[in-house]
Amino acid sequence: QHLEFQLSDNLTAAARGRDLEVWATNATHWFRRLEDLRVDPEGILRISMEVDAILTISTLHEATKQGQRASSPKDAPEIPQPAPFPLPFQEEFDAVELHRSPPFFADQGGTFEVVEDMDLVRGTRLNRVLQQQVLQVPIGWSGAAPEPLTLFGGTNWTDVDVEVSARFEGPTSGKFTPLQPFGHQTVLSLLEEGKKRSRKARYVGLCARVLRYTFFNTGGKPQGYCLQVTDDGLSAMWTLTASSEVVAAGALSDASKEKIARKGWLQLRLEVSKARIRALIDGETVSNIIDTSLPMGQVALNCGYHKCQFDNIKVLPSSKNVTSFLATTSRELLKMYSPVTFHYDARTCDPSPAQTPKRDDFTGFVGLAFVPQVPVRLAALGRMVLRGGPPVAAVHNVELLEVDGKQLRYLASAAVPTTPSQQVGIISTDEGFQYAELRESVLLEPGHKYVLASSEISGGDFFYDKAVVAEATEGVEILGPAYSNQSGWIFDSEPNLLFGPLNALLIPEAQTQQLFTPVADPEKAEKNAASAPALVMKSQESKATSRTAEASDA
Repeated sequence: QHLEFQLSDNLTAAARGRDLEVWATNATHWFRRLEDLRVDPEGILRISMEVDAILTISTLHEATKQGQRASSPKDAPEIPQPAPFPLPFQEEFDAVELHRSPPFFADQGGTFEVVEDMDLVRGTRLNRVLQQQVLQVPIGWSGAAPEPLTLFGGTNWTDVDVEVSARFEGPTSGKFTPLQPFGHQTVLSLLEEGKKRSRKARYVGLCARVLRYTFFNTGGKPQGYCLQVTDDGLSAMWTLTASSEVVAAGALSDASKEKIARKGWLQLRLEVSKARIRALIDGETVSNIIDTSLPMGQVALNCGYHKCQFDNIKVLPSSKNVTSFLATTSRELLKMYSPVTFHYDARTCDPSPAQTPKRDDFTGFVGLAFVPQVPVRLAALGRMVLRGGPPVAAVHNVELLEVDGKQLRYLASAAVPTTPSQQVGIISTDEGFQYAELRESVLLEPGHKYVLASSEISGGDFFYDKAVVAEATEGVEILGPAYSNQSGWIFDSEPNLLFGPLNALLIPEAQTQQLFTPVADPEKAEKNAASAPALVMKSQESKATSRTAEASDA
């Protein structure tokens, strides 16, 4: 495109008789130096532009891509190299200038500023706190205005313990009365009450693993785990949300209610470790759930369009060190999986990372194909806990099959629930998987191709689409996604991608005799039970039932 710009009198005077440096940026390069330009006597600047390019025109001479200019001091500090956001992280705001946003905090809605805490004098100085200042909902330029929220921390933080002191600034509109009939409500009615409160009452909140914050597709709702305390002047309650959907709710303790009535500080804490999400208020655990939807993200503080205050923020690496039978006697088929992907060069208002879509629109089997490189025994079959359908659909038949030419041979299966279960042989992990132990272990031969798949029904539990990236444990290769419908089995040759995700517990063949006691020796089994829970194993003597199915070549 050939463009002409009529410059103002001031710009014309500044540019007249001078060469203007021109730098071009497009999809293939950044700041490529082009031929210099000059403004004509009438103040017109003429230039030709490539399609989909950005031009920078400057009166500054001898600039570089690093921002260094000839006129810059020679002793100017070098730009530091990128580094991870520091963890542990702590902020008390006492060293931050008044009426400023603290370093590393990014307001997405509302305005959070450091102010003096007039209620607490420490010697000759006052305590400084972070306060949300905007009291009137602004006019959103695209739909409704986002709720006040400020972000900080590393975008790749995973397992952290985060806590903050929070309080409502200003008097309440009345005395607290008990929520009635709160103690007799069902879980569903509690969740509905939480949704109503989050829309009407004033609230303060703490969020962890805020994977993304995007206004255009979510209306400014944080995609993270958020613990909120709401107050309508008559009663108060807490809610725990995942991607802004209420997953747990309840009434505040009397002690916490009294703190709100006295304008005191509440202690909010979130502990996120693997898929275990634990919420605490004033040291009391109010919710402890398993959720696998948000694996990483930043920390955030939020409240409504009213004054609220925060102080004494602490973020520490998770202190949880869960040891179990799984960690000591077996290893998982999937060593790593990630339901998120990054596309930093994507031109979109929908920022990275992008979550793998969840599906509940398929009836059949979904899973993965894999090949072991060494002999290994499979002791349990598992599926990730991704609930979504009615309770009747919360049990899945997970099968292990062997590919034999164009046929599939049945080896083993187990019923795996995705709801809390007291069933013997069901193992729940903080990684978000539930396993069902097999009565007999199955020997997997090296070089043989196997399929691990779970039964799904349309409208039932969710499963991740095949964009889930996974890494198998040592000695196992993931060939790609596999699924079956009425037409038969289909294999996609996309290594390290899979549906589900599904998982299995493996034991190296060489260790089997060391780890497990045969059924025939009950005295040794009882002695070994003290060091590890017994998973009774027997060699597989019976022939596997054969079942064939049409399958296309992988």
